[in-house]
Amino acid sequence: MPRVFVGGLFHEANAFSPIKTPLEAFDIAPAPLSGSDEASGAWVGYSSFLRAAKASGAKVVAGFYAMATPSAPCSAKTYQALKDRLIASLKQAMPVDAVCLFLHGAQTAQGEPDCAGDIALMIRQMVGPHVPIGVALDL
Repeated sequence: MPRVFVGGLFHEANAFSPIKTPLEAFDIAPAPLSGSDEASGAWVGYSSFLRAAKASGAKVVAGFYAMATPSAPCSAKTYQALKDRLIASLKQAMPVDAVCLFLHGAQTAQGEPDCAGDIALMIRQMVGPHVPIGVALDL
């Protein structure tokens, strides 16, 4: 039975937004999600990945997932704290046979213009070249 890690970080950053995005602006998914949390779709994308991976018969490892409403890019410190938690949850889950990430695609942070690319690169370095990494983005 393959082990599939599911996690993510979801935030649409708008450079023109006056709304700050501190760490407290992010909602953190409980781990593990209850069946009603998953069924309600409360955790957009993340819940869908969890359900799909379970339906495939995989052993699902629910990793760190946080989301914030559209607002200004977060600080480098906030982004690093969130990324560290995602990476730590993957380290704890290792070894895995596949990784599914729900990211935004338009997330930026101070000093990081491509959060999705940064996260994917970091995870690729962790899991190696032969573990598939799937990324869904909010286009």
